[in-house]
Amino acid sequence: MGRILAIDYGLKRTGLAVTDPLRIIATALDVVETSRLVDFLRTYFRKEAVEEVVIGMPKRLNNRDSEIAPLVRKFVDLFKMTFPDKPIFLADERFTSSIACSSSTRIGWSGTSPPACTETSCTTRSPDRRWRQRGQAGTLRQQANARSSRV
Repeated sequence: MGRILAIDYGLKRTGLAVTDPLRIIATALDVVETSRLVDFLRTYFRKEAVEEVVIGMPKRLNNRDSEIAPLVRKFVDLFKMTFPDKPIFLADERFTSSIACSSSTRIGWSGTSPPACTETSCTTRSPDRRWRQRGQAGTLRQQANARSSRV
């Protein structure tokens, strides 16, 4: 079974998280300059078996695309051309940052920038929640079909 890679695309930096080979735990992989993202992914895919990719789609509360969504869609098109063998799932990101930040508050973090509000930890927390919400026996494809749109 291959890993699942999550991508939180940003204008300047992109957060990456990945599951272990058994898809039990998602951990932060790296934060990469967006201009170097495709090269980073090429190298990573050569080293690790990644079976599926989840790309966060930024939405507003009214379910309309956010300002960065057109750039994410452009990246999705580039990803499909560059890595045609990798299935892609778009994941609704509307509440992921607030969930991660509220988790930091619940565990007693105080300060101006809780660690769970960073790009890396939001990427890690959000896919982990999506991947595991229906139980560890479910596959990402089943979960993605229930919550996300297939690209």
